[in-house]
Amino acid sequence: MIPLRAARSPKLIAYLLLGSAAMLAALATGHGELVAVGVPFLIVLTWTLTIPRPALSGTAAAAPELLTEGGAVTTEVRLQSRGTPHRMELRTSLVAATGEIVGTAVDTLPLSRRRVATALAVSCPQLGRYGVPSVDLFAEDVFGVLAFTGHIDLARTVRVYPAAELLPSPPAPRHTQLRTGNHRSRARGDGIEYAGTREFVPGDHIRRVNARLSSRSPSLQVNEHVPERNTDIVLLLDTFTDLREAGRSSLAAAAHAVASLADVYLAERDRVGFAEFGGIVRWLLPGSGRMQLARILEALLDARLRLHYAWTGIDRLPPQLLPPNAFVIAVSPLIDGRTRQLVLDLWARRRDTAVLELSPLAFMPRPTGRKEALARRAWAVERRAERRELRSLGIAVGEWTYGEPLVEVIQDLDHFRRASAVPRR
Repeated sequence: MIPLRAARSPKLIAYLLLGSAAMLAALATGHGELVAVGVPFLIVLTWTLTIPRPALSGTAAAAPELLTEGGAVTTEVRLQSRGTPHRMELRTSLVAATGEIVGTAVDTLPLSRRRVATALAVSCPQLGRYGVPSVDLFAEDVFGVLAFTGHIDLARTVRVYPAAELLPSPPAPRHTQLRTGNHRSRARGDGIEYAGTREFVPGDHIRRVNARLSSRSPSLQVNEHVPERNTDIVLLLDTFTDLREAGRSSLAAAAHAVASLADVYLAERDRVGFAEFGGIVRWLLPGSGRMQLARILEALLDARLRLHYAWTGIDRLPPQLLPPNAFVIAVSPLIDGRTRQLVLDLWARRRDTAVLELSPLAFMPRPTGRKEALARRAWAVERRAERRELRSLGIAVGEWTYGEPLVEVIQDLDHFRRASAVPRR
């Protein structure tokens, strides 16, 4: 059974006042016609107060527990009614970890039948952990005089992962490892991709001899191939800053980019690590497979702004996270100077580094005056100069505006790295 509590209805007080006022006015003035005005209100009150209180029983279940951004958590409610409630309003809310209500679903259904069922869907706008605490009920009779409230406890937690964008080809790393993967190595050896021919030397396998070319050459010619290797990818998420505007979060947008990059590199059979670089530093050592992707997505759920004013440097990252041939991609709005210094430290230690810069302009209100417009223009010029300085060192920097396709920025990063003069092993 669902316990129902009587709620004060505005009509109950209004009907009581109107009926009593009409009867008192009839006694005071002697006009009997005023009795006819007040009797209907008193009859409705008498009838509604003498009927038995309605009884409800039912169940509610919220699903799924795991979904991606933009998905909806659906709460199915089934009720059985005994009594005479005319209609019922059902309401359920999605509550963030901070206690903020981020979504509400409401449905009104008649209770003319004894058994009713409905589904309440609440959309999940961005990543995080949310709670569905209960389903609140509000029932009233046909005249709206008596009202009852109740609730069905759910206490369900929903995890919302960032939606990974499909990227056809990620930026190619400059260095590869000895493990098998999908990246072409500069060194020639055993592989499946043709690289050229050379003269036969003792020790070459006879199956590598190119019979057609050897028949036209004075010496035996053998085929050469390029081995397929993988690499270690380290994704750095800047949590020093979180810009919010109109319900959008720069940290959630950066997590979306990290999830997309992790998904595509793991599909390339690379080892991917993750680090949250901010007020605190949390990390996942490089790993491979779908299980590593699940670990990274879970870590992104816990990523949040943590204010910390002490200087944080590269020494806070464990050496196991940054192997010598790792490719490091920092996802940051580049507002806090500590993130920019981290990128420069990685470059000084000869780590292959790139920056996916999340444009903060998408999360800032429009300038309202001429002075604000000039200040923003000067700030944009300063940011372009810093971006140009990083590129002059050979660090690829791609500016991404949230809401635009991520694939175009990734392609620009790859083109810049391929055009640079740093060789790849």
